[in-house]
Order: sequence, then structure tokens, then C-alpha cells
Amino acid sequence: MAQIVDAGSHDAVAAAVYDGTCDVGATYVDARTRIEEDYPDVMEQTVVIAVEPDIPNDGVQFQTSVPQELRDQIVAGLLAIAATDEGVEALDTAYQWEELIEADDSFYDAFRQILQAAGVSAEDLVGD
Repeated sequence: MAQIVDAGSHDAVAAAVYDGTCDVGATYVDARTRIEEDYPDVMEQTVVIAVEPDIPNDGVQFQTSVPQELRDQIVAGLLAIAATDEGVEALDTAYQWEELIEADDSFYDAFRQILQAAGVSAEDLVGD
């Protein structure tokens, strides 16, 4: 583990660990399944060493300047798309999203606790 590598995607992280480019990797659970077609023995040749509590991923957030009415329309539209089989397929193809749920700020409380335990604030993660 001499250096940190940005592999570019969760799939690429799994492939990099599989082919020895990287010693370890961090992905969502379980990114290895998305590369099984190209690497049929990936599940046998790599091992998951830890699974952390759920961390919110690929959320839809808004700048404070976006009017509430527009936010509501966007959320309603996305939820309507996710309510159809075709929409679920499109969201999986485009974003690898399996479902969409409407959540309020408390949805992020568990993540905030993880950050606090690690000594990191959410503000530390936001770029300039």
C-alpha cells in the first residue's frame, strides 16, 4: 500500500484488486458482482475484509438557492421515473441506482456519526 490510486469507478477498483494493480480497494457492497462477466473467478480470487454501515451514496441534493417548488418538482419527477419498470432499468443503466427514496436531513445522521467517530466533519469533505 505504497500509494493511493483513484481507479475511477467502483467496478475499476474491484478489477484493480483482482488483477493485482492495487493491494486493497474500497467500494460499495458488492462491486465485484458487476465485473463477474469479465472476471468469472473474482469472487474466489478476492475477499471482502470489512463491511461498514450504510453510507449514503449518489444522493440528489440541492443548492440553497434552488426554489423549494422546483426542488419538489424534480423530486416528484425522479420518483415517478423510479416507479416504473422502464424507469428502474434506465436509472440502473445510467447511475447503477436500484431504488430512489425520499429522505429528509435526518437520513444523514448515521453518516454524521461515522464522520464524527473518524474525526472528520462533513465540511472537510466539501471542496472549495
